[in-house]
Amino acid sequence: MELIAVKLRPGGLLIGHVPNGLSPFVGHVFFGDPTHEWCPTPSAMRTLLSVSQFDEFQAAEHLGASRSLSGRMRSLAWKIQRFIFATANLVETGSRGEGVWTRNFAFKATTRCV
Repeated sequence: MELIAVKLRPGGLLIGHVPNGLSPFVGHVFFGDPTHEWCPTPSAMRTLLSVSQFDEFQAAEHLGASRSLSGRMRSLAWKIQRFIFATANLVETGSRGEGVWTRNFAFKATTRCV
């Protein structure tokens, strides 16, 4: 990440897509590809990027539902499932969690302006 930060201009944008260590389904993605050496969570990625000269980190779920009827139904079903995951996390830990539960998550961050 530090090499990427050096290669980007100040304020440059990094966009990534990685397996999500928080997802209850992460094993399928992480162990399904032998090149995966690490399975970050959004907060772990935020920390890694922060120490690598990046700011303005944002993470988002990657559901991939379309605007078709079936896509909208998947999106609605996912909102219900997300509520269940967050509630289970709240019961166990006292926190609803980071709110990113899909098998993969997308993120963006910008390099620090010096």
